[in-house]
Amino acid sequence: TIIDSVFSRNDLDKFLRAEEIIAGAQHRYIAGFYGCRGVADLLAVHMRRIFPATTALLHADADTIAQAVNITPNDCLILFSYERYADMAIKLADIAHRFGAKIIAVTDKITSPIAEGADVVFLSENDGGSFFNSSIALLMIAEMLALVASKDRYSEIESHLDLIDEYLAKGN
Repeated sequence: TIIDSVFSRNDLDKFLRAEEIIAGAQHRYIAGFYGCRGVADLLAVHMRRIFPATTALLHADADTIAQAVNITPNDCLILFSYERYADMAIKLADIAHRFGAKIIAVTDKITSPIAEGADVVFLSENDGGSFFNSSIALLMIAEMLALVASKDRYSEIESHLDLIDEYLAKGN
């Protein structure tokens, strides 16, 4: 199944290496376009609860490039892209390489252009049996990344979420 493929193609050590990169980054950029956009956005929401210094890059436009050129060697880019939709993703990977940031690539093939030179590459099955690419494996990888990134930060995250809940409870 698609879910089984996540673990057969990506061992626990990959997730732990990714966690080290994510936790050690000063700022996290999470990017995904087209069919990968929703999963990248969801991961960005989760990561902002763990690490406030997180930026979602979800639009294939000049503003995304303008934000991406702020990346530094102390940052990381988590990049979701299927090979055939990789144009903007390739540009972001190039920017991250140029400025020395760590790259975690989530893609469908090891030959995907964004996999080249990435620090960690997660492979995602995308054949869901229909015309559209399946997001199930991408979502599972994103959930695992959020899980490993949060594993040693529960009290910090809980305190942050309590503060958010306090303000949300106040209403308008």
